Amino acid sequence: MKPFYVVFTKVTLLCFALFIGCLTATAQYALPDSLFESVSHFDPNHARTGNNVLRTNGQYDVTAGYRKLVPVEAGQQVSTDVYAYYEKKRSKKLLRILLGGVTGGISGGIAAQTQQSFSQSHQEVPNGRGSFPYVGVGIAIAPNIFKDILTATPKAAIQYNFYDKDSSFIESATQSVTKEARDQWQLLQLSTSAKQDGFVEIVIINESKKSVWFDDLVITVLFNKQPTANTNLDGPITNFSGDPSTTNLYKTHIRSFAPPGSFSSYDFEDDNRGFSTSGSVTSRVKQSYTVIPDGVNPTLYDGTPTSDPTIKNGQSQTGTPRGHAQITSQNRTASANIVRVYTIYEGSNPFYDPFTPDIEVETRITFSENIQKNRLTLAVTANSKKFPALEIFVEDIYGTRVFLAIEGAYGGPGDLYIRDKTYSTITADVTIVINSSGVFQSVYETGSASQTYSISAWNQQFTSQFAGSFTD
Repeated sequence: MKPFYVVFTKVTLLCFALFIGCLTATAQYALPDSLFESVSHFDPNHARTGNNVLRTNGQYDVTAGYRKLVPVEAGQQVSTDVYAYYEKKRSKKLLRILLGGVTGGISGGIAAQTQQSFSQSHQEVPNGRGSFPYVGVGIAIAPNIFKDILTATPKAAIQYNFYDKDSSFIESATQSVTKEARDQWQLLQLSTSAKQDGFVEIVIINESKKSVWFDDLVITVLFNKQPTANTNLDGPITNFSGDPSTTNLYKTHIRSFAPPGSFSSYDFEDDNRGFSTSGSVTSRVKQSYTVIPDGVNPTLYDGTPTSDPTIKNGQSQTGTPRGHAQITSQNRTASANIVRVYTIYEGSNPFYDPFTPDIEVETRITFSENIQKNRLTLAVTANSKKFPALEIFVEDIYGTRVFLAIEGAYGGPGDLYIRDKTYSTITADVTIVINSSGVFQSVYETGSASQTYSISAWNQQFTSQFAGSFTD
């Protein structure tokens, strides 16, 4: 029978090797699926100032503790200040076990990856997702190394994600928590300028199982050295609060198109398509706008209608439709942000403009975003002349598109003379299940959550329908 100290040493070595193996693993950072289901919460007991402080903890694989979307223009300087703090806690029992393993006969060193700094950096990453390496440890066995392991700096940071006006990711920048935040408040500062018009997403993250507290967040946007601090925010943010101010970004598309045969009695080419969410198809008139549905200070971009070229006997001309988009109402309840957007466009055949009648469409869409329940509800009303065909869909920040409403083309170009935009009205109520980044997950008709569709199955119901032209 082997002596007890030999058995003890081998068992300790095995446990120690497994422990080091876990530390040398790597993982990819991605925006979480649920923001408020994490252990992140507002903790009045650790506030630096005031009564609220954000506590973050990544032990449930939910890394983001706070997110804010801010519209920016090219050249604008975006600066964020926030204080961070974490408590130093050590496991004396684990330290004794590890040291016991060392005294039991460990004579070699175990090599592993060297921890990469989580310090401020700029990086270009596809699809808005960054890579944050976990800790790798290179060890020459010594008690002070074990102490560093047990008191490791949490992988927490503030991060910028920049997007253009079409919601395409551009770049990110990060400033991480360091050991200076151990048992005291550390000021984290991150500042950079926007390369083009669009949005910056400001994220506070913590990948660690160790809690990190954040307080006194201030976001400032500068342009031409003149401060426009906290524009489109809830006012100066000096303390965290529990309101649903975090909102996401959505792009809405409204398109009038001529299905096959729409101009069969004329010399013009139609759009030769049915209902579609594709960005490569043509339309007679189309309109897109991007909205951040903050119930207090909503943001709306674009809304100017455009047209694809009209082809007649091989000749091409492009019309210049008129129209706009505007926010008509806004509200914030205890759980949701509610914003209503009105749009209108008018456009006619460019070969005979201004003597031909206009295609006319107006819409009213109410965005109701409930971050806590991961729901985006859209109530749609659209008026048109019922010719040509009409389609309305919404798009998330990663380009996933969901149909809201459609209407087939009835009649022909001649009917544009005798109808106005109140000739036809369509309505729709759609609820989209989203994650905390506003990314679409599934869809159902509002009030019918028991019948939930995948994005593809939902859209198939629309693309499979005949777009006309019908005889009215």
